[in-house]
Amino acid sequence: MKTIIPLVSGLILLSSCGTAIAQQTQEHTLIIEGELNYIQHPMLEQFEGPLQEPLDFVASITEDITSPSPYAGFWNDGIAYENVTITLTFELYDAQGGLIFSDSQSTSSPDHMINDTVALFFDSASNQPIESAIWGIIDTETQTMDQLRSEYVLGQNYFRSRTSQLPSISGPLFATTTPYHFVDTGITSYPFQYAGDLNWTPFTFEGVALNVRYIGVDDDGDGIANEVDACEASILDETVLFDGWYDSGVTNYVDDSGCSVMDHYAACAAEEQEAPRRGIRSVRSGPSSCEKAVSYDLVADGVLSYSEARMLRNALYESSTSSGPQ
Repeated sequence: MKTIIPLVSGLILLSSCGTAIAQQTQEHTLIIEGELNYIQHPMLEQFEGPLQEPLDFVASITEDITSPSPYAGFWNDGIAYENVTITLTFELYDAQGGLIFSDSQSTSSPDHMINDTVALFFDSASNQPIESAIWGIIDTETQTMDQLRSEYVLGQNYFRSRTSQLPSISGPLFATTTPYHFVDTGITSYPFQYAGDLNWTPFTFEGVALNVRYIGVDDDGDGIANEVDACEASILDETVLFDGWYDSGVTNYVDDSGCSVMDHYAACAAEEQEAPRRGIRSVRSGPSSCEKAVSYDLVADGVLSYSEARMLRNALYESSTSSGPQ
């Protein structure tokens, strides 16, 4: 196996020149599930070479994209980021679902020294024929001084050779490339490789990714991940506003379900619009019963204090009976 290390390693060593920006951490995890058809690893000699029957794998890549810093002018128009890849985890299962092998690397591990990390992407704008995403960590165990160099690859690995045949590709790899590269999710068919070396002994796991999904992505920026966010496009004004202008002075909190206080009031308005109309309705005057109940419900849920709820009710009534901003 031919190994081309300097391109990736040399890139990552430049990361010491970067400056971290203190702000809220934005972490998410990419889960890749699929099948392996080729293994070469010193701890898995019973599976050496092409596999007669595929084995299932799950690869997890945790990224911190709080402040991704791409390097301009990277090789063949690839986009490389420093200090983005923070955890890599790989699990291999047999046909019965039993765990055969696993390993993990984390930049927060207290007994490991992190030498390098990288996240590298070749999208359709690059000079490569196949789109690729590559994540890497090089770390050293501080007690034994064992070194593990890992690369997780979707697409073609342009820094290490692939022994098995490249599987067919189902479509574009990336759902978006700005402001950061996000892989397209769902059912897929894309080449996967986990390659590297353990104490300079090379290894590789090769196969196909069949399902890709993210955990922890927060599209609306409310601090609640998409998969558990009941309000996927939260209204995030700093304080609760009624009718777009009347400021209650109450903080627009976000509850555990991912809904802000203003989201709850907006749901009342949507409910009223969807309700069947019976005859001719007069112009509304005063809050609806749904709107009146919001502050009480949020007190019961521990989101609001009694005084905040009272301020909301007063502001709600005044805004609904007022002629508008003066």
